[in-house]
Amino acid sequence: MAETVHTMNGTKQAFRLSLLRWLNPQPNLFEPERYGYHAVATNREASAAEVIWKHHARGNSENWHKEWKIGVGMEQVPCGQFEAKALYFAIGVLAYNLAQLLKRRVLPPAYRTVTLAMLRWKVYRLAGKLVRHARGLILQIKADTEKWRLLPAARLQCALLRSCSGGRDEITRGEAKTGSRVAGGRITHLRPSAGVSK
Repeated sequence: MAETVHTMNGTKQAFRLSLLRWLNPQPNLFEPERYGYHAVATNREASAAEVIWKHHARGNSENWHKEWKIGVGMEQVPCGQFEAKALYFAIGVLAYNLAQLLKRRVLPPAYRTVTLAMLRWKVYRLAGKLVRHARGLILQIKADTEKWRLLPAARLQCALLRSCSGGRDEITRGEAKTGSRVAGGRITHLRPSAGVSK
């Protein structure tokens, strides 16, 4: 690993090059070079090793773009008007960012690396029914034990995010245990539907 200063033909402005050299593991007839080289042009003041490491980390952005396109359904825009395309694009970015917030701040650490399709399969796709009872709303769900434990914990984390950002709702320890909280003067509950064990 090394660095140098380089100037292109026809210009007097120089720039910094961070260089990486590695032993060619399989030279062939058309590439008899003993070493392989990789150069990164940069204006950063960090060391050559840090510049190349950060440059290699940028390759992961392609995976983020792919996840955004496939996970949120952005492969094709459904209309031809520019304003409508811009709105559709903004909604897709918002949905992607909310999913990332959910994975990083609400769900357990095991969910941080799952794709949006897997997140939909594991968290969103479940049968449920919203029931009015005693001037309140009750969400009855049909899910396995793992998902049943996950949902109240995720709901509590969402409420904690709101309280940390200046929301007015207060959460008590009792509400954390039962999975209920006060919202707008009403107590809402999350409970399993009949035939589902906790």
